[in-house]
Amino acid sequence: MRSCVGTTEYRGRLLPIFQSDESYLKTSDVKKDGNINLEKTPSAIITINYNGIMFALTMETHVGIVSVNPASNQKTEVSVEDENTSDLLKDIVWYGEQNLFIFSPEKYLL
Repeated sequence: MRSCVGTTEYRGRLLPIFQSDESYLKTSDVKKDGNINLEKTPSAIITINYNGIMFALTMETHVGIVSVNPASNQKTEVSVEDENTSDLLKDIVWYGEQNLFIFSPEKYLL
């Protein structure tokens, strides 16, 4: 699977772990450095449970995690409309002199 970097066992379930900084792309054309630097590897993951579908994302820094209630069957407009971005990406905003990627499994599963 695109941007999947492995799996983890969480509360008796095997979850795929996706690299957050690559998950917003639809293609697998992410440039890879052949040298794996363990110091740059994110040391934390977050798990997401959306209507019984569970997965995990890597996290380099913690800004905040917000739990949301699923919306009704209404489709909402999103500001990111690029043919190269994933359905999981809800928005990209500028935060603390860096890009902050906002992922939404709700958008993907509607």
